[in-house]
Amino acid sequence: MIIVIHEDVERRNAAEAVLAARRFAVAPFYSVESALTAMRTLRAAAVVGSPLAVARLREHLPTGQAGRPIPALPLIRRTLRPEGLLDSLRRVLRQARRI
Repeated sequence: MIIVIHEDVERRNAAEAVLAARRFAVAPFYSVESALTAMRTLRAAAVVGSPLAVARLREHLPTGQAGRPIPALPLIRRTLRPEGLLDSLRRVLRQARRI
């Protein structure tokens, strides 16, 4: 499950569409607060979001499987493109498995 948090509905929808097209399970949210509430029950593999959302989320980020922090990827210029998003997400997921 990939959590997508972005205040801009177009960017949130675009990230969700790219990830869903590659068969990732995606849960989109408009705010960190709403995502944190849902993350109590969702088993997120990673979080993708606006730089502001990622920064705010890092303060409250729950741990994922095996007590490891859930990786968070900010949507910046490079990751706004479909291939950039997918490449960066795969990289952070691989890194998280090594920790």
